[in-house]
Amino acid sequence: MIGPNGDIRYSFDEFLQFYKEEYYEQWIKGKNLAIASEGMDEVGNVKKGKEILQHILELLPWNSDILPHVSGSNEDITVVVVYRSPRSIHLQSLWHQCCMQNEPFEEYLATVNSRTWFPFHYLDSLNLAHKFIQGGLKTIIIDMAGVYNKGYDISNVVACDILGANCTPQKHFFGHSDEQPSKANVKNATHSVTQEQMKMIDEAFENYECKFLPFEDHPNLTILYQDALSRVFSKCRERPVNSSTILDKKGLLDMIVQIAKNV
Repeated sequence: MIGPNGDIRYSFDEFLQFYKEEYYEQWIKGKNLAIASEGMDEVGNVKKGKEILQHILELLPWNSDILPHVSGSNEDITVVVVYRSPRSIHLQSLWHQCCMQNEPFEEYLATVNSRTWFPFHYLDSLNLAHKFIQGGLKTIIIDMAGVYNKGYDISNVVACDILGANCTPQKHFFGHSDEQPSKANVKNATHSVTQEQMKMIDEAFENYECKFLPFEDHPNLTILYQDALSRVFSKCRERPVNSSTILDKKGLLDMIVQIAKNV
């Protein structure tokens, strides 16, 4: 790893060993481990996702080579995946992070299928959840549309509904019912992509996400605050079985480009 002055502080193996030992130390103290990072989205990467998930699991105390061995298993893991909607807004958020200073949104959309690197796995929330389920892990999808409709804050939902914090029915911590979450890293930018085009992009995503309908009732999957996903899966059920019109990844990106160029 590279230090703030460009000096090499740790090798990659030393970096992993640091986390392995820290996880182990906290676990034997009786603490739970909450590991959160956007980097976890890489598990949905087609080329290296399985390998990344394996590396993550190897760091956990019961899988590590540190002695003495401790109790626990992968059955103790609960993975949380956030499903953002509208999907077009999630795509716009990617543009905010990488390119809004140098490239109009409409140009960004018009080249998503031809870029040397495009982080599609950041958008592919259902595929990400599917990968964790395939890895034998209990997985929770939080439907952000349902959270917003309830007026809750996502951080409180995670704390109250998943981590078991002592909360009121309104998802406030007992003794702190007046807390107001702050917003950070909010970016806004104008663009010429129309609302009709954004709606068509959302419909293309819904088409693509029909491929994940069969695992909706998987015993290792729980969906909290189901709202937008209910509408998506309802539309999917109306399609003919094995419909050839369901888009794959390439078909989705090609469709987005077509929509963007149809100004």
